[in-house]
Amino acid sequence: MIYIIVGKSCSGKTSAKEYFESKGVISFEASKYMKESIKKHNLSPEELFHKFGKGFVSKLINNDIKNIGKEELVVISGLRTSEEIKYFKDKIKTKIIGIKASDKTCFKRNIARGREDVERNYNNFIDKRINFNAKIGLSEVFDNLVDIWIENEKSLDELHNKLNEIMEKQNENC
Repeated sequence: MIYIIVGKSCSGKTSAKEYFESKGVISFEASKYMKESIKKHNLSPEELFHKFGKGFVSKLINNDIKNIGKEELVVISGLRTSEEIKYFKDKIKTKIIGIKASDKTCFKRNIARGREDVERNYNNFIDKRINFNAKIGLSEVFDNLVDIWIENEKSLDELHNKLNEIMEKQNENC
């Protein structure tokens, strides 16, 4: 079983992935593969999608999944296109977990991260992060592919409780 966690920038995808990791689940972060590909090929994300197709990140992740030789629960965070997600849905039992947070909440989390790439202007954040995600296909993913929705406007503990419920239901269905 693969859980794919999708959501807007700063919605809580990484926090969800880290929670699954704390429970012993093997995880993969799509942005790691994208950043490595940008560096390796010296191309923008749009250029990479054009050159290799919108599902290329999934192929890279799937190669690593095969290399670890595990067929148990795996979590992938940060896929953003329907092609990336359909790649897995066509191969193995997959559930898509969509994490929702308002743009305002995402912006606050963006500021709180304190990363080098923090966008401190709200309108620029919306334009660079949120609208870019929609442009490459995240809206289609939200509208057509999400199996389980989680509202993530409150505490980290509440997010963890919701994720725990999902894991418990998965264990009941095994």
